[in-house]
Amino acid sequence: MLNIAGPELATAVSAAGGIGFIAGGNDVSNLESKFQKAEQLVKEYKAAGGSLDQNRLQLYEGPNLPVGVGFLSWGADIKVALPLIVRYRPCAVWLFAPSNSAADQVPWVEGIRAQTGGGVAIWVQVGSV
Repeated sequence: MLNIAGPELATAVSAAGGIGFIAGGNDVSNLESKFQKAEQLVKEYKAAGGSLDQNRLQLYEGPNLPVGVGFLSWGADIKVALPLIVRYRPCAVWLFAPSNSAADQVPWVEGIRAQTGGGVAIWVQVGSV
């Protein structure tokens, strides 16, 4: 999904009734621009009067941005990513590939929970038994 799952794809998937994810990957240097684009696209979808290609949009009216974001934890900088998660409030954060062990995900999970009041879902992908 890296370099393919951008805000356009994520927003279109969410508009179609799924949960689209932006690839935050391991380099979050351009994550804010991706969130900004997703916000803009969500506004445009909603301004379209609830229809896209004659189908009803599925974007919900909740407080969170109706897209998620995924990170490769071994390289993503939590100090950059966490304030953006708090500001843009994606509906879910997907964590994968910690550097050493699952314990490396703990600062992400605790930080996201504490700073969003538990308002952002956290998904952890397990890569082995």
